Amino acid sequence: MKKIIALISFVVISSISFAQWQQSKIDFSFPSEASAVNQNDPNLLRNLPKNTKELNYTDIDGTAFWKEDWERAFMYTRAGNIILLEKAKMNLYSGELHYISKEGIELAAEITAVTKVVFMQKKDSTKIDGVFAVLANYVDSKPLAFFRVFNMGNYQLVLLEQKKVKTTPYDPLQAKSNAAFFSNYDYAIYNNGSVIPLKKLDRTTILSSIKSHQEDEDWLNTKHNKLRNITEVTAFLDYYNTKNN
Repeated sequence: MKKIIALISFVVISSISFAQWQQSKIDFSFPSEASAVNQNDPNLLRNLPKNTKELNYTDIDGTAFWKEDWERAFMYTRAGNIILLEKAKMNLYSGELHYISKEGIELAAEITAVTKVVFMQKKDSTKIDGVFAVLANYVDSKPLAFFRVFNMGNYQLVLLEQKKVKTTPYDPLQAKSNAAFFSNYDYAIYNNGSVIPLKKLDRTTILSSIKSHQEDEDWLNTKHNKLRNITEVTAFLDYYNTKNN
C-alpha cells in the first residue's frame, strides 16, 4: 500500500461552531462540475497550515479504506466550498479523506475541515456510490467521525465503520507477529441534528429509537420486515419518513 507522503492539516473548529453547522437531515444531492471549485485553487489552500505525515500500512493485512479504488468525489468543506476531487477514497483507520493532487501527491484532509463527502460510482460518475457525513462521534474519544448515510428524510440510518488493527501472538515458526485490519460497526439513527445510537439492528431497537405506532407495526408485519439489516431498516425508514415530513 502506498505511503501517504503529505497531509493538509486544517484549523480545528470549536464545538460551538460545529453545533451551529449541524443540519436536521443530511442532503444526498450533489452539484454539477461547473459549480464545484478546483481542488488546486490557490485561494482555497493559501491560509491552510501544511504538515507532512507518513502512514505505512504495508505490514498490515487487509485495507484501511472503505474501498481500495480511487473514485471521483465532491468534498463539502466547513468554509462553504464544494471541491471536486477526481481521485478520492475514505480512510476508515485514520478517519481522513484521501485524494490525489494535480501533481500526483496523495493528500489527506482532516475531518475537522469537512462536512460531507459524496462518492460517485466508478463505472458511472453520474450516480452516487456512497455519502459520508461528519457527525459527533459517540463511540470513542475523537470528537468527530465520518458516518456513512444510507437514506434520505428526517430519520436516517447512519453507520460509523472504524478500522482497527489486531495483532496475533508472536509465531516462532514465522519469526513474527501478524497484523490485520478489521472493522467495528456502530449504527445509529440521525434525526434533527442528533445521533441516536443503536445497540444493534433489530425490531425492538429500531422502534424504540423513534416514535412508533401500531400502524408501523402493521406495516412491518405486512412486509415481513424484521429490521435486521440495512435494506430492511432503510425500507422502513423510507416508509416512516413519508408520514413524518
